[in-house]
Order: sequence, then C-alpha cells, then structure tokens
Amino acid sequence: MTGVPKYEIDAIRSLVSAAQANAGGVGQIADGLPKNLDDTAFGGMAASRELSTGVGGFIGSMSEQFSRGEMLLNEAARALDRIAQRLEDQEHEYGAAVTPREGAR
Repeated sequence: MTGVPKYEIDAIRSLVSAAQANAGGVGQIADGLPKNLDDTAFGGMAASRELSTGVGGFIGSMSEQFSRGEMLLNEAARALDRIAQRLEDQEHEYGAAVTPREGAR
C-alpha cells in the first residue's frame, strides 16, 4: 500500500508515559513552594517587608508556572494518547500498513 504513512505506535505510547511520569514531578515542585511568606521573613525593617513581598510574588509566579507545566504535560499526554488510539484504530481497520514491523523499514 503506497502513500500510507507508517507510525510507530509504541514510540508514541512511550511519549505518553514519559509525559505522565514527569507531570507529577513538575506539580510537586509547585506544591513544595511556600504559599505565604510572613512580612517579617527577612527581618522587621521596611526594606525587609518589601523584599518579602517581592520574593513572595516571585515564588507565586514560579508556583503558577510549575502548575501550568504540569497541566501542559498532562494535556500533551492526553493528546498523544488520542493520536495513538486513532492509529491503533486505523491499524485495526487497514492492517499492518500503518505500523512498521521488524525489517519493514
């Protein structure tokens, strides 16, 4: 069957597993960051409070980015899983032309 692209479904499934495995770790980084810094975390002076506010904002931004990273990895895993499922469905419908096998390259 010429003109039919060949896909390695197992490689796509490996990407799904890698994305799922790493998403949790990225989310744990966000979970481990401090949520609320005390105004006196860096001392009692006015500049210390400003520093605490700045550092707290930075930590909040990092937490958001790591949470977003977890969400994006999960979305990528779901999208790749849907692709692999469609390819498996096509392979079932159209036969071995969709997935290369040993020596088929």
